Amino acid sequence: MHAICGGFPTGASIQWRMLAADRDDRVVGAITARFFSGEVVRSQVHAYSLLETSGPVFREECELAMAEMFAAAMRENRTAAEISHWATAGGRHAPLVAATVGRAMEALTAAFDAPIGVVAADHRRGEVARLLRLGGVPLGRAGKFALPPFGHHPSGAWLRLLLVDAEVFRGRLRAASVADLALLREHCPVISTA
Repeated sequence: MHAICGGFPTGASIQWRMLAADRDDRVVGAITARFFSGEVVRSQVHAYSLLETSGPVFREECELAMAEMFAAAMRENRTAAEISHWATAGGRHAPLVAATVGRAMEALTAAFDAPIGVVAADHRRGEVARLLRLGGVPLGRAGKFALPPFGHHPSGAWLRLLLVDAEVFRGRLRAASVADLALLREHCPVISTA
């Protein structure tokens, strides 16, 4: 298995996509992240589109919670981020592929200033439990309450918005992110339009 990493500037953010490929160069895993250097542009955050089919009150609470999180990141000179579009091909190697693309993305976060971001995780695939074990917390409004899971009608997924702090995540993984980033740069072809 090998990986390809691509960075694409999209206005105020840089979108990174990691692809894991097998010996036959078939993509067997992928993950995407957007890191915002300044103001967070709503149209570049995938989680907003996931909320389009939810009820108006719930959607507003989620949007306010994300706006609060992004604003807090900017106030604290942290990099606001969103992780999305992770997927693995089925089969017996799927857990290894998922761990590999996740670890590669974790390594990439070392290139940014204390990233903190949002992720929409699927309860039915075990993503929520795994991210909670690694330090993710349910996204909430100003620490008052956590937002509940919601059904994404087009896909049938049962999603939950989680807040993931890269520092906490690394600590739980016991990851050496700077060393992992150097390893990623050394072994992963990087394609960039920047």
